[in-house]
Amino acid sequence: MWKLVLPMAESVNALARRKGGLKPDPGGEADLAMAAYLERVGRALELVSKMIRMDAQTNGEPLITSHDRPTAAELIMLLLTDKSQRESYEEFLKLVVPTFRHTTTPDDLTASFIFEQRWSQLSSGYLGKLLLNPTALAYLAKKLLAEAPAAWAALLPPPKAAKPPATKKKPAK
Repeated sequence: MWKLVLPMAESVNALARRKGGLKPDPGGEADLAMAAYLERVGRALELVSKMIRMDAQTNGEPLITSHDRPTAAELIMLLLTDKSQRESYEEFLKLVVPTFRHTTTPDDLTASFIFEQRWSQLSSGYLGKLLLNPTALAYLAKKLLAEAPAAWAALLPPPKAAKPPATKKKPAK
């Protein structure tokens, strides 16, 4: 188990060293930041494990409990804003669930609820299915970057500056 945690701890330390990286929890100590990060990862992994189990037991109807809604929202926000995390998550799901049962993309109304971070407007069943749907997560992430809603401004990377058109230089005589 610790061989799996070690690379994650190293990446958290690297993130903490970067300017504007991981913000420590109260106390300002790096070890507190690491512990808080590991706790969040543990809650997210427990939630995803529960959704995979429930999806299999209910024939495709996993439900997020009210207790797990904040963890689900936090995980969805991470997966929508961090491409490498989303790709790793999809690889994890492929290992655990070889065939994806949930592959539909959300309609515009549902996407607007997500983009406004109105998690209470989404049903427990929808949130559970969304966590097990890499197709929807990729679709929403792409749409999120294109639309850049205000509620996500702090989580999205800054927009790339448009490059000025290239001018041709005349050869020197």
